[in-house]
Parts: sequence; structure tokens; C-alpha cells
Amino acid sequence: MRYVWAFAAVVWGLASSAMADVTLIVNRNAAVTTLYLSAPAPVMSEAFAGPALEPPEGATFAEAQRLARDAAQHMADHITLNTAENISVARTTSALLHISDDPLRFSTPFEASISTALCTTPDRQLPSLGDLRFYGAFVADIPFEAGPLAVSFNGPFPENMAVDLLYFERGALVSRRSHDLIAGDPIQISPTQSGPGRTALWIALISGFVLVAALSRRLAMTQVKCSEI
Repeated sequence: MRYVWAFAAVVWGLASSAMADVTLIVNRNAAVTTLYLSAPAPVMSEAFAGPALEPPEGATFAEAQRLARDAAQHMADHITLNTAENISVARTTSALLHISDDPLRFSTPFEASISTALCTTPDRQLPSLGDLRFYGAFVADIPFEAGPLAVSFNGPFPENMAVDLLYFERGALVSRRSHDLIAGDPIQISPTQSGPGRTALWIALISGFVLVAALSRRLAMTQVKCSEI
């Protein structure tokens, strides 16, 4: 019997990982609220039914970024952020497509901002849509001081689409939870009393410098490999 339970636990773990393959980072600071979204490209294409993300045959990553940008702009038109005083529609700031089996780090606003803007293989030919992952950044002019926030995604999402939701205030993690994304059902976010302390901000800053150094090294190695080819 214990083998049955062990097998069930493995299956549940795999299912949970699959459902949580969409990550949403919400970061609020003194001036704006920024959303970072990472998900399989086919999921985003289906969820928002916007411009086709399928790249033309023979296209490179650099050429496909226009597709990602157009798709992100369509998504932004379906994302609303509500506070007690106003309703704002998000606008896109950057979007990229990356290979799924080589995912970029996406657990902090700093990592997310890099993954949505830095293309490390611009000349590489794109694979099919099923082998790609979408990374996008969206922003709204809603400051931290605006109070409780409701974020709504209005699209034909797949049933029981689970999202790994990370909430940050001024760059420091406040909470992390799984959320079932349903069209028109807003994600409710309540700010803390005073926001993260100075120590947390220093930790986030130092982590950012470490990440930049690691990415610079990775980019240099990629350029070396390309020159050898």
C-alpha cells in the first residue's frame, strides 16, 4: 500500500509542477506597479487569443521579438489594475521569447526585468512554438501608497490555470502563493503596513549585482562558443 501512496505523491508532485508553470511577479514601489509574466508560449497564445506567437519558418530570435512585443501589447489591453480610487489598464514595457528547456531565472523583479529584455542568442533560429517560453513585463501608474490592489486578467484561460504568484514591495519579497487564474476574477493584493525594511532592500541589491555578474559571464561564454563555430 505504501508504494501506491508513494506513486500517488510523485504523480501529484508532477501535476503540481505542471500547473505552476506560469509565474507572475507583482512589484509595487513609490511610483508604479510592475507585473512580470513567464509562461509557455502556447499557453499565452491560447489565453489571450491575440496576435499569433508562431514565428515564421527560419526566423531568428531577434526577428521574433516583434511577435512577442505585439502579443504582449494585446495582453496588456486585457490586464486591469484597480484601486479604491481608479482603474488602470496596463501597458507593456518589454517582451521576449526564450527556449523552454533553458529557462531564465525568474524569481525576483530584478531577474524578471533581465529575462524580459536581454536576448542572449539573437542570431539563433527559433524552434516551434511548443518549445518556446514567453517573458513579458507590464506596468501601471499605481504607486504603493494607493493601497489594496486588484489585478484582473481578462482572457479565455485554460481551466484551473494555476499561477505561482510572488508579491514584492520595493523589490523585497512579501508573500508567495499559488493562485488559480480565472478570467475576470481579480487577484487581491493588500500592501503591508510599512513595506520591507532597509536590510531586505540591501539584500535584494546585493543579489542583483551577483546576478548581473553571472549573466555577463554566461553571455561572454556564449559569444566565445559562437565565434568558435
